[in-house]
Amino acid sequence: MENGKVLDMQLLYVEDDENIRKVYERYLKRKVKSLIVAVNGEDGLNMYLKHKPDLIVTDIKMPIMNGLEMSREIRNIDNAIPIIVTTAHTETEFFQEA
Repeated sequence: MENGKVLDMQLLYVEDDENIRKVYERYLKRKVKSLIVAVNGEDGLNMYLKHKPDLIVTDIKMPIMNGLEMSREIRNIDNAIPIIVTTAHTETEFFQEA
């Protein structure tokens, strides 16, 4: 790491909650070379197609397209991309599906 940034890391962060998104966006911008932010799964899928990031961090429960649906679509295109799924929910169905 140089200057606290991960070299050549392009991260896609997908979160629908504006307050959470702003907090993590400020933090992540300092840790990665390039940060792409999306507000729901559909937006995340479009940003993935446009930018082809190195890593995706996504919430599960979002409007329009949830994080698991988005992840499935992306996996159909690129089975090797690392995807980290986050959630504040404790419903076991989400964990099992993830």
